[in-house]
Amino acid sequence: MKKFTSAFLIAFLLCLNLKTSAQLFNISAWSSQLCVNSTAYAVVTATQPSAGSYSWIVNGPGLSQASVNSSSLGLSAMLTYTSCGIFTVNCFAYSAITPTLQIAQVSTTVSVSCNSATTPTILSSAPNASICSGSTATLTGFGGLTYTWVPGNLAGSSIVVNPSSSTCYTLLATNAIGCMGMATSCMSVLPTYSISVNGNTLVCLGNSTTFTLSGGPSFLTNPGNINSPNPILTPTVPTSYTLTCPSALYACATSSVVFVNVVNPPSIGISGSNSGCSGFTTTLTALGGLPSYTWSTGSTNTSIVVSPVSSACYSLIGTGPFACTNSAVHCLTVLANPSLSIVGNNSVCLGSSLNFTASGATTYTWNTSPGIYTNTLNLIPSSSFTYMAYGTGTNGCIGFVSYPAIVNNNCAIVWPGDANRDGAVSNTDVLELGLAAGSTGPARTPTSNAWNGQYANAWSGTISTGWNKVHADCNGDGIINSSDNTAINLNFALTHGFKESTVNSANPDIYLVPTPSLVNTGTWSKADIHLGEAANPLSQVYGVAFDLNYDQLYLQTDSVKIIYTASFLNAANQNIDFGKIVFTNGKLYAATVRVDHNNVSGNGKIGELWFKIKNTLPSNSVLNLSVSNAIKVSATGTSSLLSGGSSSITLSNSPVQLNKNSLFERSLSFYPNPASQQINFQSDLSAIVNYSIIDVLGRVILKGEFNQSKTLDVSNLASGAYYIKFESGIQSAFKKLVIEK
Repeated sequence: MKKFTSAFLIAFLLCLNLKTSAQLFNISAWSSQLCVNSTAYAVVTATQPSAGSYSWIVNGPGLSQASVNSSSLGLSAMLTYTSCGIFTVNCFAYSAITPTLQIAQVSTTVSVSCNSATTPTILSSAPNASICSGSTATLTGFGGLTYTWVPGNLAGSSIVVNPSSSTCYTLLATNAIGCMGMATSCMSVLPTYSISVNGNTLVCLGNSTTFTLSGGPSFLTNPGNINSPNPILTPTVPTSYTLTCPSALYACATSSVVFVNVVNPPSIGISGSNSGCSGFTTTLTALGGLPSYTWSTGSTNTSIVVSPVSSACYSLIGTGPFACTNSAVHCLTVLANPSLSIVGNNSVCLGSSLNFTASGATTYTWNTSPGIYTNTLNLIPSSSFTYMAYGTGTNGCIGFVSYPAIVNNNCAIVWPGDANRDGAVSNTDVLELGLAAGSTGPARTPTSNAWNGQYANAWSGTISTGWNKVHADCNGDGIINSSDNTAINLNFALTHGFKESTVNSANPDIYLVPTPSLVNTGTWSKADIHLGEAANPLSQVYGVAFDLNYDQLYLQTDSVKIIYTASFLNAANQNIDFGKIVFTNGKLYAATVRVDHNNVSGNGKIGELWFKIKNTLPSNSVLNLSVSNAIKVSATGTSSLLSGGSSSITLSNSPVQLNKNSLFERSLSFYPNPASQQINFQSDLSAIVNYSIIDVLGRVILKGEFNQSKTLDVSNLASGAYYIKFESGIQSAFKKLVIEK
């Protein structure tokens, strides 16, 4: 047997359907009366739907098919009649696959009777209304006895409808005598919109947030009356925003409320210096304790170290909670250092004086010992030397200028009668004539015994004081003999500016040792007074007298004192001690003498010079100290001169450091003291502490760092006294260490 083709099968089924159309579906209709001045209505409905679409054709008395054609593609249709009689209603079914292909036909009749009664007036409660998609509405009819609503063939005076799209409902109502009236209610179904919001609901004060809105055709944001799908909001206080569709056509749109919180910017600041002199370095520190910082230099550290070459401003951005930022600016003013200059003759004969004048500043300091604090420098150099003048301007900044002094050893300035060139004419000059008797050299031109400095060519050899032998040629005739006594007799007891009060030596008999060599301003500091050295002890000592010289302009008024300590000269603490201060002259006149009429020999520390440095001095200034006019006396009353030594101390003037020294010092300790093999450091601080062990000459022997504790090996240190300098940040403190082996 051959297989059926698809076309044949479809034709077969269609034929079968046509033959059994009465079985496919039925139609029902209800009759109506045609009342006076009215139209009759009938509703026909197909049942057992099995087709794709339907059409309806009515034939009746006095009507042609074309004129009464009332078709609908639905299951039911409302038919209108303007004449009475029996009407044939045909319903045609069409294929769902091929909409133009008729697959069935069913007929029924509608009886329309004529009635002389008047058609009733039928009303609807909502002839035209709008509802939102998904909502329901109630329709109510008035004026009839029975009611039918089309579409749907719904019975009842009131019905509840839920159309998915705009729909007109027809109400067919019949009164008690069967007359029918009609009313229409149209329902407009408006679209329903649900607004969605995407955006940051937390904003830092002064910043903006942008929303992205969706779910509607257009959007309105209030407060602000912003008609945009992307409103930009800049609230200054926490604000609730209502989002709606703006047009009345979108009355069914749901509104949305969004709360935007406003976070205040974090607190921020910068601490540090506001100004400094050219070349200064300072630290700027961010304030506020924020999680992160960014400086205009690019650094992300809490603090930065800057060295501006000119006045500059540094900006800082700090980021706090919720990524909110704030900024600060700190400006530094760079003050100009004074520009100094020096004028004067810088080439002189050995033994003659220099005269320099500095300008360009308010106050001055020269690199001489002792210091000179005027803008003029008048002294006699013993050798070529470069002098420097440091000047402080009105703004407190310091500048400097150097000026070389060239000493010509081929000439000398002779003062007739001062044969030993000690600055005064006395009987000791006669001794020099005898020591140099018979020596010859170039004569002065002209020769003269007048008391003034006279130019002379240098001779060969030196006198007992180390100066050129030409000074012993008092009268300038080119030979040293008894005739030079004339100048001594003529100028006896006269002095000139050269007169020295200090005898310095590479290995002085009495000298000062600063402890330590770096001291703080505003606090008591000291220098130890030493007599003799281990390699060169003094003998036949019963007492000493000496002058202590200091730069009084560097010290606080009347802050100088002397303390005599136990020593080889005063082992039993029985000496008669003397100390008189003349602060304005920069001198302390001192003496200490035994009372047991016995000489001693030895060396070591015999006392301490105590002083306070002014707070107003610039850091790294140098304080000069010296000993002069030192005399040793023996128990028999024989006296002899002692050579004195000079020393210098570097100053530190940080008031912050000084204010914190006591607290910082109390937080540090070490043990044992005295020690022989090791010491143990202890710190109450969480920060790293640097240490330096310094001997009495200011040399750093050991250095390092520790955090809270450390054991240090000191077995290689020689017995004696040392100082330990502790430093942390800008704080420092000194403690004394004794090593005993």
